Amino acid sequence: GRVFVNDEALLSRRQAALLMVSSLAAIVLSYVWLTDYLPQARQTIIPLFGLLIFAGAFNQGVVAKILSARACVVLGEISYGIYILQLPIGSWFAGSHGFRGWSSLYLLTYLVSLIAISYLSFRWLEEPVRRWVRARTSSQRPPAGLSESALGMPS
Repeated sequence: GRVFVNDEALLSRRQAALLMVSSLAAIVLSYVWLTDYLPQARQTIIPLFGLLIFAGAFNQGVVAKILSARACVVLGEISYGIYILQLPIGSWFAGSHGFRGWSSLYLLTYLVSLIAISYLSFRWLEEPVRRWVRARTSSQRPPAGLSESALGMPS
């Protein structure tokens, strides 16, 4: 969070774009090339994703415009549901539909179902619980050592 407190950017737009492209290329190359020779090399990709996210935070070009599109924002909001529900929904699909492999239609049906159920989970479970927790905790004082103004709260 401290990186974004100051108005001064650590990276220019050009540097951020270059860092994004190079980290994305390194991710693809690492996955395609290294995993064929060293299966454990997939672990090298993890820090590259961190670098990609870091660079993306400074980029305000085409990538930022694409990621701020409504569909991408909604996918970002429901991503936790997708992560949590992918296995149970996949298991249900495999068990109840006589799984015979991932045909294109089967995969499309699974993905549409996963996204739809994740959206419903976000809308009817995650959001109400988040509002409830915020309402319950909004009157709490900040931890010792932190002023309310440092947290952006009015005095």
